[in-house]
Amino acid sequence: MNGEGLELLDIRLDGQPLPQASYTVTDSSLALLSPPERQFTLQTTSRLSLRWATGSVGLARSISGTYITQCEPEGFRLLTYFLDRPDVRSNFTVRVEADERECPVLLSNGNLRGAGTLPGGRHYAVYEDPLPKPSYLFALAAGPLVLGAEGSFSSAITGRTTALRVYAPWGYADQVTFALHSLQQSMAWDEAMFGRHFDLELYSMVATEYFPPTGMENQGLSFYQLSNLAAALDTHTDSEAQANQQLVAHEFLHEWSGNRVTLRDWFDLSLKEGLTQFRQQLFAAARVLHAQRLRQTGSLFDDLRPDSFRSPSMLYTSTVYDKGAEVVRMYYTLLGVEGFARGLRSFFDTHNLQSVTFNELHASLAAASPGTNLTGLLPWLANDAPPRLTVSSSWDQGSGMLSVTVQRQDAPGGCSASATQGWPSGCSR
Repeated sequence: MNGEGLELLDIRLDGQPLPQASYTVTDSSLALLSPPERQFTLQTTSRLSLRWATGSVGLARSISGTYITQCEPEGFRLLTYFLDRPDVRSNFTVRVEADERECPVLLSNGNLRGAGTLPGGRHYAVYEDPLPKPSYLFALAAGPLVLGAEGSFSSAITGRTTALRVYAPWGYADQVTFALHSLQQSMAWDEAMFGRHFDLELYSMVATEYFPPTGMENQGLSFYQLSNLAAALDTHTDSEAQANQQLVAHEFLHEWSGNRVTLRDWFDLSLKEGLTQFRQQLFAAARVLHAQRLRQTGSLFDDLRPDSFRSPSMLYTSTVYDKGAEVVRMYYTLLGVEGFARGLRSFFDTHNLQSVTFNELHASLAAASPGTNLTGLLPWLANDAPPRLTVSSSWDQGSGMLSVTVQRQDAPGGCSASATQGWPSGCSR
């Protein structure tokens, strides 16, 4: 099991202490030397350190005193020993204990299953997540947070009503109502557009003064930088409100494109980030907002699916978000609104609670529209830059046919297609 920066205090197998000779501990792992060839319960107790002073993952404490986690991509191993990979899913039951004056609010993923007071001025809360998730989606927040806005969303598909809550530090709680409305709009749009419903009883958003990413889509408990979530319409500009709405939408839309259907490994990061970025752009268009488009600058010239990397944290660039979204947009353009929606619904339904690659998304989209040739799109995952093209056209008055010739400057030959025949697969690359 992975584990970094931890001090192992106790380890038990089926309730019995393990002798030190039966396991090994290193700076990065814990391994049982002869584990039983049957189902067993392993219990570990460890001490961890607050992070973010030296890194961007793990457990940290904000200026206002809120403890908060960031586990994507490999931060859960800084909390406890675990199989910290995206293709390993587990059901989590979490009990959070803290001093009630210091941490009056206790949050984690899933549905609240118990809460109460303890001796010595402490209290606890128990959360159960019925949906198995990879460890990078684990989340915990505990501290002097203020409930700034609350509401609900009722699914037209399942009839389930989900409680919605937005927390912020004191002094900012009156600036998160717009974020709540953005969440409700995102939930309604994803259900109407792609038939996606939210299954938990509670969805919470938390903003803190310092959070390494702008937002994090933890299952049912998303985290944000305070400056990105707090946006009151009477004190913020239209562009700030638009950015708030799109960030809230992006993190919620991950519930299916990233959480319910997630990655087999980090090489396919664009499967969740590029796909979600494009879904966010569709939502933006529906809200009559400007959707960001691809720009040929900086890391957009990198491969979407690299051959190797030193750390998955190096992959979080505009390549997987913006370039990934543009690759998904090509599918959307070729398939049309209905064809793309049909294929994406099939992808979500087929691979719910699975860890997959971009190839499975391609297969679902292709199977839903068998009359459309998509074979030229997968190679874009390995393209390190947009191709340089020369485009020319000719019009045949007699046949009423427009012929378009596209010549790649960095490759021999050209591609031509008529406006009525569509685009041949060899030209898609």
